[in-house]
Formats: sequence, C-alpha cells, structure tokens
Amino acid sequence: MNANNDKNIPAAGDPPRAPQGQPRETPTPKQVLEHSHSRFRKRKKEGINPGIVIFALVIIAVIGVSVFVLVTGRGKKNYTELPENHVPVETGEVPQETCDYVEVDASAVHGGQLILVNFRYPYEFPEDGEGPETANVYDNCRGMLKVASMADSLDPVTLSRLVSFASDFEERTGDRCFMVNSAHRTYGDQVSIYRSYSETLGEEYARSYVANPGYSEHHTGMAADLAVVFDDGSSVPIDQYQNYSIMREMIPSYGFILRYPEEKVAVTKIGNEPWHFRYVGAPHASVIEKTGLCFEEYIEFLKNYTADGSALYLASDGILRSLPFVDCALVHDSALIYYVPLSEGATVSVPVPKNAAEYQISGNNVDGFIVTVTVGSAPDTVSSVDGSVAETAQASVLTGEE
Repeated sequence: MNANNDKNIPAAGDPPRAPQGQPRETPTPKQVLEHSHSRFRKRKKEGINPGIVIFALVIIAVIGVSVFVLVTGRGKKNYTELPENHVPVETGEVPQETCDYVEVDASAVHGGQLILVNFRYPYEFPEDGEGPETANVYDNCRGMLKVASMADSLDPVTLSRLVSFASDFEERTGDRCFMVNSAHRTYGDQVSIYRSYSETLGEEYARSYVANPGYSEHHTGMAADLAVVFDDGSSVPIDQYQNYSIMREMIPSYGFILRYPEEKVAVTKIGNEPWHFRYVGAPHASVIEKTGLCFEEYIEFLKNYTADGSALYLASDGILRSLPFVDCALVHDSALIYYVPLSEGATVSVPVPKNAAEYQISGNNVDGFIVTVTVGSAPDTVSSVDGSVAETAQASVLTGEE
C-alpha cells in the first residue's frame, strides 16, 4: 500500500470513517463510548506526558513567586535613596497619575508658617483687624517658660514647639531659665513700642531694632524674644549665657531660626538680635541653618525647586539633595520641599505627590506657595548638604542692595 495513504487508515479502536467524498455516518452512542474507553486505556499504558508535568510546575512556581512579592512587598520601587544606576526621567509637565491637585485661594499667599514679614512685605491683618489666633503663654507652657507679661500669647503651634524645646533643653542641661520677653503684638502694640524706643533711645536706634508698625514679625504670633532669667531672679544677656551654643544647636530641630543674625544685617535691615527666634517649622529651620541663609534668602532659594523641575529632597540619611519632581513617587521616609508660583485667577492648582503621608501649603507673603511634603517617617533635621544644593544656596545669597 502507498505510504502516502496511511493517514487515511483508521486507528485501531477508532469508529469507522466514511470514504472521502461520501457523507460521514453518525456514530452510535455505543461506538462513542467504546472509542473514549479505548483512548483512555492507551494513555494509561503510555504513562503521564513529561511536558505537561514541566508546564504545570512552571505555572505553580510563577504563582508562588507572585504571591510572595505581593505579601512581602518585594519588588516595589520605593527607595530611601535612589539606586546608583537610576536615570531621572525628563522633567516637564507633572504626570496626573503621580499627583493630586489642591486648589488654593490665591489670597492665602499671605498666610502660613513660612510668610516673610520684613521692611518690604507687611503682615496682612485679617479683615477683623484682630490678628491671628493665639494661645496665652503662661496658661499653656506647663511651667517650662517664664513670662514678662501675663498677657503674652503666641501662635498655638509655635508655643507648643517652644515648650517642647524648653523641656528637652532642661533635660539636657538642667536649666529651666527661658523667659518669653515679647511675643505676639497687635498693630497698636507696635506703634507704642516704636514710639517708646524713639523717645528714649533715639530714632536711629528704633529704626535699627524695631520694625515699623505693620512690618513686624511679632504680628504673626510666630516670633518670640527670649531672655535668660534664673529662679533666683538673676539674669544674663542671652548670647552670654553659658549654654547659648547648646540652645542654638538644639532649637532648629523644633522649627525655630535665629531671625536676625549679625552677618545678615544688610539683608534683614534689623540689627543683630540674638534673642529673636522665629518659628518656620521643620525641616525648614534645619535647612536654613545648614545652608547659612537668612529667611529672606531662603524664600528666594526655594524658587529654584518647583513641580516642573526638581524638588528639595531630604531622605532618612539626613542629606539634602535635589530630585526631579516626577521621581518623587519613588521615595519614602523623606521630606520634599518645592515652590508653586502664583498664577492668574482666584485659585492656584498645587500638585501634591500621591504618596504623601502629610503635606502643608504655606504662602510666602510675596509671590507664591511653599509646599512641604512628608512621606513615611520624614527626618526633621539636615546632617549635610549636597554639593549642587549648596551651590544653589550660595547663588541665593543677597547683598542687601536688591
């Protein structure tokens, strides 16, 4: 028989097939059952197909690995530091999938923990003219602070952080000696103080150490003049206090900056005031301290870090770097800081990374908003500053002639 026709020979046990060109006969139920049993007996004799076994094992292995990754979180692109071979994507328009957008009233530019109030930018009083919400220092300091006046008050968050500082300072040094010498001031308070200094110490002295009414940081409730007064009533100028260096070392961790340092008089237009501390929050106070900038310079410095470029990035190692904004979703246990300028219209769309645990949006009282994002357990302090960030900070130093 021709070998080419072997394919037409029915296999043993197969039901008869009709010759080509003739209609196929419908098999009887008995024939179908016998055919099925014959196939089963043949496969049973031949044994299990090894290919099927290998394929099944591969499928089981893939499912097992997938379940392990889902349970343990392995394989996720979350970094405290970006990997060494990381290649930043191109910056530009912020991808919608990485951010939410918060609509902020443009008038809020005059409010928040990071508003700049100085000789050029006045404090914007609320419409009722009463000033910000404050808490009485004596009633809320848990005995950790002395007061020059029982009426002294501060912004509640500022007061809480100042009390925490005083408590930890006592634990470290054994001294409970800080007195709030001056705190929140109304517009009328500032008028009286300026007039008093002018009459007793001269107009030139008043201009050097007292802001014009409406232009004082004390209006915000986030500035405090501190003095050192011991329990026996004795006192010492604060910068001559033996533990002043410890105070200066510690206080940025609680969100406070020395607002008017001696080397920045040309920029601040206020004389050296080693007693005047301003609350700006963490980690801003530590960034200002480590970069050597005054607050005016810091406001300008932050304009280099935007949502359409790079953000300031403080990871758990304490190093301050810059990071392409579109990569912000890759980090954890970090703080991110960036600037969003005012735009035309009644509101401003502020992008906030979706992985943010918390965020704060503060006006700068000048021309935009400063966004502070924390992801996971973000650090409060800066241990060192990356070279490129340090160069940007240096380029932000003002001469006082601007």
